[in-house]
Amino acid sequence: MIRSRFPLILALAVLSFGAIARAGDALPLETCVVNGDKFSEHHAPIMVTYKGRSMFVCCKGCKHKFDKDPEKYLKLWEEALKAQKVKAAK
Repeated sequence: MIRSRFPLILALAVLSFGAIARAGDALPLETCVVNGDKFSEHHAPIMVTYKGRSMFVCCKGCKHKFDKDPEKYLKLWEEALKAQKVKAAK
């Protein structure tokens, strides 16, 4: 009985912590806006979503911080994306 529930439990765990990006996926930013760490194998990006808007953080600790103040971190994410676009246009 436990084995038959394992896939469901695993799926729920992944959904509750956000989607984890696969290695090689292109990300809009190279660093986590919560703590500034670069995304890597050790800091695999975790997608977080609030009110239909999504961004990536580098770890469960940053996801926890995001969950406490999502508006703050989404604003930082969007500002970083705009800055990156301006830099790329030059």
